Amino acid sequence: MQPEANVVAVRIFELICLALWVYGIVWVRRSKNPVYAGVYTGSTLLIGFDWVFNSNWFFRVEFSDKFIDAFRIQGVSEPLAMALNYAFYFGLPVLLLVHHREKLDRRFGTKGYLYVFLAACAILPCFEIPAVSWLHLWTYYQEPAFELGGVTWSNIWYSGILTTSC
Repeated sequence: MQPEANVVAVRIFELICLALWVYGIVWVRRSKNPVYAGVYTGSTLLIGFDWVFNSNWFFRVEFSDKFIDAFRIQGVSEPLAMALNYAFYFGLPVLLLVHHREKLDRRFGTKGYLYVFLAACAILPCFEIPAVSWLHLWTYYQEPAFELGGVTWSNIWYSGILTTSC
């Protein structure tokens, strides 16, 4: 069953993803750091991982058919916006954390990693619950006991782990 997203909401989401992705590219180019360019490119390419992870294997996600597809494999689509989303949601924060690591280490010491984890965990529901529950951009097919606001609760700690470990 496809999520019933409004086409205007989908296009606005796609434009926001594109604008933030372009902002990340501009920031990386201005840094003139080839490692940053590699990290940002790699985080964009997480789209392949996202497709595998969200197919009928683990998270079981179905995106609205109103998204512009990056690709479709065996009937399972992966929206282009998700590649852009991964880049700015995971790639850019990681680059900013690395860029400001000395300041963060001086300020928070070893507790900085815990704060990054907790911040990443806190931010995800603010973004994903409205996308799923209000805008119906995608749907998780999990048992209701494993969801918070329509989002698998494991996404919350997974976001923290992915951000901290990168």
